Amino acid sequence: MQKVNTKLNIFASHGFLGKSSDWDQFKKYLPDNFNLIALDLFSANESNFNLTSFEILTDQIFLESQKYDGPKVIIGYSLGGRIALHLLQKYSEHFEKFIFLSTHAGLESETEILSRKKNDYDWSLKLDTMEWINFLKLWNAQTVFKGSTEPRRIESQFNKDKLSQALVNLSLSEQKNMNEVILQNKNKIVWVVGSLDQKFLNLAEELRQKKILENYSRILCSHRIIFEKPDEIVNLLK
Repeated sequence: MQKVNTKLNIFASHGFLGKSSDWDQFKKYLPDNFNLIALDLFSANESNFNLTSFEILTDQIFLESQKYDGPKVIIGYSLGGRIALHLLQKYSEHFEKFIFLSTHAGLESETEILSRKKNDYDWSLKLDTMEWINFLKLWNAQTVFKGSTEPRRIESQFNKDKLSQALVNLSLSEQKNMNEVILQNKNKIVWVVGSLDQKFLNLAEELRQKKILENYSRILCSHRIIFEKPDEIVNLLK
């Protein structure tokens, strides 16, 4: 396949219940020499990604990235950040930089893993059985989203089977703890959390205290950084 361009290519991965258009405001702030490739994992019409496992999805994204000439950057938000961690693990040498927004590095104890597995399976059952509007209300009521911008989500725009697959197959319980991967690649990493997102602020501070991260960036917003401070995310690329 013919190569596309030689700009700085930014591969952006959204969160759960996300869409490629979640990066539209971010794109408005990008300089002309940046080329945004916003992935779309859950679209009812466009998504060809295989969500069977992190490994399969990671390989697919890497192959997609090889269609583009020039330097490449990965940026991931929430679930998208966890997907980016798997790209960091397997394909770090192919990318100039990795930017993680509101990202969990992975669970450590078997108790936490089993609890998260059950929790995400329960969410998949809710998605399959509840009315869409009621599922959204329940999802957005989670503590981690307190005080955050609530994006509009229309059921017809999503492939619900893929959303359900992601909850089970891309659960945090299916992700290996990536502390060592982060430590080995910290010169390529920008780690970002919202200063009002206490859970992920604590997780980032723990990584810093353990010297896994040298530091991390705080942005005055909640968990949903990409909707609230897209301009400040762009500044991290410069």
